[in-house]
This record gives sequence, C-alpha cells and structure tokens, in this order.
Amino acid sequence: MKNNKIILMWWLSVFLFLWTSAYSQVYNNPSVAYRTNKSIAITSFEILENSVVIDFEYLKSSLYEEGNYICISPATKIITESNQTAKLKGVKNIAIYPKKTLLKNDMRLHKFSLIFENKIDFNNTRFSVVEEEGSTRAFNFYDVNLKNNSKLSKKDQPLSDYFLKHIPYCLHSLYFKELFIHSHFNTQEYFNILIEELYNDKKIQGISKLKIENTILDKKKAISYLIIPPKEAKAVLSEYFYNKSEEGERVKRINIYFRDKIIAKKFFKSISDWYGATISQEGKTALLTDLRNRKNVLFSISEMYNSLHIVSIDVFTLKEFITLSKSL
Repeated sequence: MKNNKIILMWWLSVFLFLWTSAYSQVYNNPSVAYRTNKSIAITSFEILENSVVIDFEYLKSSLYEEGNYICISPATKIITESNQTAKLKGVKNIAIYPKKTLLKNDMRLHKFSLIFENKIDFNNTRFSVVEEEGSTRAFNFYDVNLKNNSKLSKKDQPLSDYFLKHIPYCLHSLYFKELFIHSHFNTQEYFNILIEELYNDKKIQGISKLKIENTILDKKKAISYLIIPPKEAKAVLSEYFYNKSEEGERVKRINIYFRDKIIAKKFFKSISDWYGATISQEGKTALLTDLRNRKNVLFSISEMYNSLHIVSIDVFTLKEFITLSKSL
C-alpha cells in the first residue's frame, strides 16, 4: 500500500511537471529597443497559463555608499501598442512601494522578479513594461523583443551609473533624459534657474558657484556655464557650452575636469558605455551616431599641461560632423 502511494505521488509529480511545461514559454535575455534606467536588465520572460514572470538584474547605483534601496510601483504594467494591459500581481525579491528593499553595501548585482496577469496574446505583438510613464528613473522597457539569446547584448546589459557620482544632483535629469543629445526644449533654463537660486542664497547640492562667460566655440559666439563644486563635494569642476544662435536647443560641449587620472578614465568609460558609444582602440575617444535625431556625439579624454584630465562631450549635427571629418 505504501509503495502504491509512492508510485502515485511520482506519477502525479511527473504529470504536474509535464502540464506546467506545456503551458510555459521561456525567453532568455530578450532585447529591448529602449529603457529609461540602464542600470537594470530583463534576463528572462516566462509566459505561464495564468501569469507572466519577468526576471531582472539590477546593478546597484554608484550614487549611494550606504542605504541604497529599490522598490516597484504597484501601477507597473505590461502594455501593448493597442493598449492591452496586464497588471502587476506579485513580486519576488523586491518590495512594492511604499515599502522598500534595502540592498547590502557589499552587494553590486540584485536579482528580482515581477509577476503579471496573463491577459495578452504575445504572438506578433509589440509591448512594453512600464513602471511610470515619463519618469527618467523608473524601470521602463519599451518594445521588448521576445527572442531567445544566449546572453544579454552589450546594449541590454545592466550598466554602471558611475559617471553620475561626479555630476551635481540637480543636473542628473539632463543626462538621464539625454537632453544633451536631442533637446525638445531650452536646456539652458536649467542653468538660469540655478543662477537665480544661488542669487537668492539657496544651497544647491554639489554647487558652490556658477560663473557665466561669453566665449568663442568652433568659430561661433557661445556662452559657457562653469560649475564650481564645494570643496567637500564629490562632484568636480564642469563646464557647459551653448551656441548663442541656437537659443539653448542643445548643449554644444560639456567639459568635466579631473585631477585624478584613474577617476577620469572610469568616468569616460562609464558615460561612453551608458550611451552605447563605440570606444576607439586607443581608448581616448568614443563615438555615438544617433540617426533618429540626426546627431553625432563624440566623447574624448585628454590631459592638459597643468595635469588636469578632461573628459569632453561634443554634440554635432550630421552636417557639422561631416565637415569636421573632412578637415581631419
């Protein structure tokens, strides 16, 4: 009798395994057209009979030495181009806001899963996973491509935001929104607001002084904003240039100045990787071609005579870049 029970249980487990497998489709390391937060990647997308399970890897932010945490909005959803939606119904290894999951100081990579309703036919359907539309820090993934890959592509891997440690916090959104590549409004307003706040004796994290200068850049009249950090701040001296004729439509050049060569190199690699720029063999330049917005962005690292190391970011229109290439 006991043996019969064991045999029955064995067959039942086999049946459950086969039944579950029959209703399970797993896609490893799917690619994504665009994600708002590049510190996180989708590593698995599993479609079950009644649910969808998405596995993620999150690279702990470099901005926090201690107290780094993550959480997910209860409004997170899967949404198709025809506005079909599947709501979040469960989580693993991550808290639902307002609760928080604290990350250990020695932990760099955190794995978690989100579980959604299965109310969508994913065959030949374009869809996105959206935590908060319009947010630059939310976990938003647009146009997920459900194909199996042996590993994550370089553009889909969780990337380090190390470079942001050296940018004043109030300017982070300029980098997250990639506004220095393609602007939809006058980004000079960032600096005009900061000038007004400093004039009214407001304390701004990472900024002690802000100097404005008229200058010439690439034979054109330009204006520069020199940001001087407090002595105790981790941010470094930085300078943002705008062509006067463009009325703030784009940052033409950004210079970040370092005393430490190793930190300058880490910054250069971090920001180049973040934007998917191709680093040259000699490791001193990196080029990003953005055909959609008709821009080229050149990242470079150099050393000045006074031992200052500069990471420069130059934003060119396609026409400007062709002219530059011909002159070299």
